[in-house]
Amino acid sequence: MKPTAYTLIIFLFLYSHSVWAQPESPEPNSELLKSGKSFIYHLKTDSILIKILIDAAVTIHSAFALFAVFGALIAIWWKRIIWFHIPAVLWAALIEFNDWICPITPLEDWLRDKTISGIGYIEPYIMPILYPENLIRPVQFVLGTGVLVINVVAYRMLVFRKKRVTPGSH
Repeated sequence: MKPTAYTLIIFLFLYSHSVWAQPESPEPNSELLKSGKSFIYHLKTDSILIKILIDAAVTIHSAFALFAVFGALIAIWWKRIIWFHIPAVLWAALIEFNDWICPITPLEDWLRDKTISGIGYIEPYIMPILYPENLIRPVQFVLGTGVLVINVVAYRMLVFRKKRVTPGSH
């Protein structure tokens, strides 16, 4: 199959599995008409594909957070991961300390905005862990410090761990 055939199949799948929620006809002086945006821009869907994409983004987001916190444990067996893990730890701590938004969050929000229900399938179970309701600045500071402390301790143990001497290996 050619790439255009794949595109057509994906379009037909999305179109056939969508529930279109068209807005009412705009008033002649409405903001929608003045903006020049088409109705298609404002259509929402509850497509399975969109919900799967939401869940994929949330899963990647969660995996990154877990990797930032516990990635040093992976480094015990696979030393090369350190080159990916240390920047992830620093990024996670910077996001928490500076009250920044993770780059994956706008993607999740954009995908949620494309659905009628606004949620994916596994998202209700993961998001309360990723973003607790009362996530205030002091809590973010504690989380950022926790990420740094956990990883400094883990890397210290990794670097300074004593080699085990087995009998007969002298």
